[in-house]
Amino acid sequence: MNEHPTKQELDGYCARVLAPVAFLSIHRHVATCPRCAEQCNSPEHLARDLAQLNDALISAPDDTPYHLSAVEVAAYQRGGLDEIDLEIVESHLGICNRCLSEVQRHAAESQPPLVRSPASKPRHWPSSLLVNKWGPWRVAAILSCVAAVILLALWLFRTKPPEPEPITGPANLRSPKSSARADIPG
Repeated sequence: MNEHPTKQELDGYCARVLAPVAFLSIHRHVATCPRCAEQCNSPEHLARDLAQLNDALISAPDDTPYHLSAVEVAAYQRGGLDEIDLEIVESHLGICNRCLSEVQRHAAESQPPLVRSPASKPRHWPSSLLVNKWGPWRVAAILSCVAAVILLALWLFRTKPPEPEPITGPANLRSPKSSARADIPG
């Protein structure tokens, strides 16, 4: 766009009501033209944009809170969530005691009954949750590091230079003094 957009086009751009092609064309112009950017990025426009963003992201007090569905809890328990859904569920469990207790209850119900002695402690979390929490790639990375350290230690012990053996017998029967005296006729 070589010339400046009209007042009507700039107003449509600021209100975000233009067609995508027109919006992008005016956006490219506004990004390079300080005069048009000043009109579109005035404190009033920015305050309105921020208010709209807050309204879209922050729930109203009378909205029903978000909780995990039974399907999400079951998928979490079996480890059937992808990386993004797992991140969402785990972050929600960090702030929502209701859903955390639901996950714990579901975990207790899905475990086979155990024969316990009275002194044994009850299990609350199945071992699969540890793998879900850490992720299989983290467990593999830790095991790889341990194996590398063991191999490095073995290599260092094998390449340690041998200690010299002590001399057990006399290497030279004559001392320098005694050989010098032996050469001098006496």
